[in-house]
Amino acid sequence: MSSSTPPRFASQAPLRPVRLGPPDARIEHRPDGTIHIRARQPLPPYHTKLSEPLERWAREDLAAWTSPAFRALIERQLKR
Repeated sequence: MSSSTPPRFASQAPLRPVRLGPPDARIEHRPDGTIHIRARQPLPPYHTKLSEPLERWAREDLAAWTSPAFRALIERQLKR
């Protein structure tokens, strides 16, 4: 199979390691039949705005955001 041909079966797809939390969960069965499954471990802090990581990356690596190649990409997108 060439690299441009998609895998025939999902089991043939390349895998990468994924970090998951512990499988420990709290299960609550309610009288109305509702089942609540919650992780016992609290979620880590998250961003209040979707754009926060982009803003941080822009501040940390301003050269990448102001490079001629990036500027040309933006200009092409604006012309569409």
